Amino acid sequence: KNNDLLNQTSNQDKLLVTTRTNHLTDYAVLGKNKGFFDRLGSNRFFVISGILIMLFSGITLTYLIYKRKNKNQF
Repeated sequence: KNNDLLNQTSNQDKLLVTTRTNHLTDYAVLGKNKGFFDRLGSNRFFVISGILIMLFSGITLTYLIYKRKNKNQF
């Protein structure tokens, strides 16, 4: 009986969260079952663009450092 009460309250909490934030329904209800990469699915665009920006800036910085070190050759 005690366990049922706990389940009921946790379900009510989940419902509250889902009604308040409609676009975050996945996080509220499926948060426990979903893996890290599944949760990134909705934000895939931001994740990919972030990785691309990091790669680009890394390559640019590496090139600039290389150019400064070998300044006398250019």
